[in-house]
Amino acid sequence: MQTLSEKFLLKRNPKNHTISLLKDNNPSLLLYKKTTNSQTLEEVAVSFLQRHRKDFLIKNPAAEFKTLSNKTDDLGFTRIKLAQVYQGIPVWNGIISAHFNRQGELQIVRGEYFPTPDNIDIKAGMSSDALFQTMSAIDPNITNKNYKLAKIIYPLTETTPRLAYELQPVGHAKLASYTYIIDAMTGDILNRQSNIQTLR
Repeated sequence: MQTLSEKFLLKRNPKNHTISLLKDNNPSLLLYKKTTNSQTLEEVAVSFLQRHRKDFLIKNPAAEFKTLSNKTDDLGFTRIKLAQVYQGIPVWNGIISAHFNRQGELQIVRGEYFPTPDNIDIKAGMSSDALFQTMSAIDPNITNKNYKLAKIIYPLTETTPRLAYELQPVGHAKLASYTYIIDAMTGDILNRQSNIQTLR
C-alpha cells in the first residue's frame, strides 16, 4: 500500500510533523469514499483517519476525535470538524476538518492538531478549590466573577503537551476579563487571553 505522501499532496506542520493539508490536485482522484451506503460522513472521516493513523501520528483516531460540527453548504459540499481529545480530555485547539463533495466523497483534509500525547496522568494535578485559591491571589477579581473550569491537554510547545486547566469567564464576566490556561501540576499560568470586547 502506498503512503499518503506518495499518492497525494501532503503538507506537514514543520514543528510537530502532523498533517496540515492533504488533497489531490487531480479532481478525478479522491482521498476516500464510503465503503457501505449506511456509513455517515462522520464515520467516513474517522475511518479514513483510522486507516492512515501512522501518517497522521495518531494512535487511535476513533477514540481521539469527536465530531465538533457537521455543516453542508447550499452547493451540497460538507465540512466535518473533529475535535481532538486524550482519554476524554479536550486537547486545546486540536482540530481536523474533513471536506466532502456532493457525492459524499472525501476530497480534502486540513489539520491543526497534535500527535497523540504520551504518559499524561489525567487524574493528577491540584484540585479545583486549590486552583481557584491560587488564581485569586494572582487576580482577586476571579472570586467575584462567574468562571467555569475545565481540564484540558495544553501543548506547552508544539511537541510537549501538559495537563492543564482552562479558567474561562462566562456571562457578563466575559466583557472585561481574561481566559487563563493554568498548569494543573504547578498552578503556573501558561497562557492568558483577553476577552475584552472591542468595537470595529
